[in-house]
Amino acid sequence: IGSMYYDGQNLPKDRARAASWFRKAAEMGHSQAQVNLGIMHMEGDSVPANNAEALKWFTQAAEQGDSEGQTALGMMYALGRGMEPDLVQANKWISIAAEQGDKDAKTAHTKLVTKLTPEQLEQSKKLAKEWQDRRVEKPSASIPAPEPSKTAGK
Repeated sequence: IGSMYYDGQNLPKDRARAASWFRKAAEMGHSQAQVNLGIMHMEGDSVPANNAEALKWFTQAAEQGDSEGQTALGMMYALGRGMEPDLVQANKWISIAAEQGDKDAKTAHTKLVTKLTPEQLEQSKKLAKEWQDRRVEKPSASIPAPEPSKTAGK
């Protein structure tokens, strides 16, 4: 619904309402809504410009594995939006997104690696691997097998 309001698809274009719907979905863990809300806060698009809010939403999307959120978060670190620039963290997130095939991340990564020292590059690779290893280690929520019916076989 947020996207429909944002773009004016079958509903009147209303970016403030879009932000409200994105927030509801973002708070429930919807990564694309988190990215959308982060962009709106970064640009001050119908919500107050707020880099801290953008960082919060991009981080949540990135931690869920959303490549667009990872790229956006990496760019915030690279550009120092609302913080000191951190090229190690920037490269961590952008390289993770690039590995998922995100074209924007691949382009950014090509430019970013030329700005890192060999030590920073190694540290960034280590952080990316640690993040990926943590994601693999997390047990997936499994659906319990249904109880057999007491009348089965009768």
